[in-house]
Amino acid sequence: MKRFVGWRIPSFVGMVGVFACSCLFLARHYDELDACARDEAKLCLACESLRTGSDLLSLHITRYVITGDPAERDAYFTEAQKVKHRDKAFHLLADVQGSGRVERHLRTAMTLSLELMQVEYHAMRLLADEKDLAALPPEVRGCRLTDEEKCVTPAERQRRARMEILGDGYASYKQRIYHALEDALESVILYSENRTVHGWAGLAAFNVLAGASLLVIGWLLGSHVTAHRLRNCAP
Repeated sequence: MKRFVGWRIPSFVGMVGVFACSCLFLARHYDELDACARDEAKLCLACESLRTGSDLLSLHITRYVITGDPAERDAYFTEAQKVKHRDKAFHLLADVQGSGRVERHLRTAMTLSLELMQVEYHAMRLLADEKDLAALPPEVRGCRLTDEEKCVTPAERQRRARMEILGDGYASYKQRIYHALEDALESVILYSENRTVHGWAGLAAFNVLAGASLLVIGWLLGSHVTAHRLRNCAP
């Protein structure tokens, strides 16, 4: 019994402490991996939200220049000024630490989308009837036409508006937006990989440590039981 007291009890207490610390660090690494998964989901949702906002604006302006339906113009400004999918993307980023690279690419996409809106406003202005100009949103009223554009027929103005939205220049701008969003998604992957590599490495290390400490604890308990039985069996 004295030998057990001499070294087994301190060893047992020490191994229990190692096991407890390992479990604590394991829990922290699990929490970190869980937080990483949540942040990755937010970043992906931010990219999707900005793309959704940009595509909805393109959809409504395309329908408007083709059909001339004022409801499509109203839907355009509802998205731009009330629903604001693009702005929601940056609200999602606010809760994620270390996402600067993703944000830079999204800012690029947002800047391009805002620039494209000037083209869309001009197309709406071309389609606007002068007598109804006062009822239009200020963004459209503030878009000036050249003297030459004012003099062409309504049919020609409609053709030009369609060309601005359906032409190669507009499509090229959309591709630049998509390219920036693809860069943002690639940055999300890198962000997630950098965080999970450290998390999984720590998880593996502390799993090994916890398992090893359990084995030692089991061995110490077993040796104590064996020593106790031998002592009881001794003549």
